[in-house]
This record gives sequence, structure tokens and C-alpha cells, in this order.
Amino acid sequence: MSNLVNEELETMKYLFGYQKGKVISEQEKAVAPSTLTAPDVIKKIQTILNTKYGAKLNIDGKWGNLTQSAFQSAINQLKK
Repeated sequence: MSNLVNEELETMKYLFGYQKGKVISEQEKAVAPSTLTAPDVIKKIQTILNTKYGAKLNIDGKWGNLTQSAFQSAINQLKK
């Protein structure tokens, strides 16, 4: 269970551009959640699926069959 929580924290840090060793106020400003569009969020998810799970998706901001399959595969890996 704690491994899953740690993975989620790492994913959130990645999404918001967290940089280890830098004071949060010195880090680049993350995009405010209210300004994110659905395609922006999907692009971030696709990027994570590519970098952390080797999905080889086109970063297009569209949730299609390939993105869904890659997402499900990543979830299955987390359950192991």
C-alpha cells in the first residue's frame, strides 16, 4: 500500500515539475489547475506513460484506444 502512495506522490511531483533540492518558491511556477484543459492533462498523462512505462504514444492530447491500453497496462503494473 505504501508503495502505491509513494508512486502517486512521485507522479504528482512529476506533473507539477518538482525539482529535488530546490526550495519550492524557487522552482518554476506550475500551471494552475484551473487553467489546464482536458487535452493538457491528457498530454501530461501520455508523457508519463511514455517516460515511466515505455508506451511510445504520440503526445496529441487525445484519449484514444492506444492511450487507454497504455493506461490500463500501467495500472496493471502498479497492482503487481
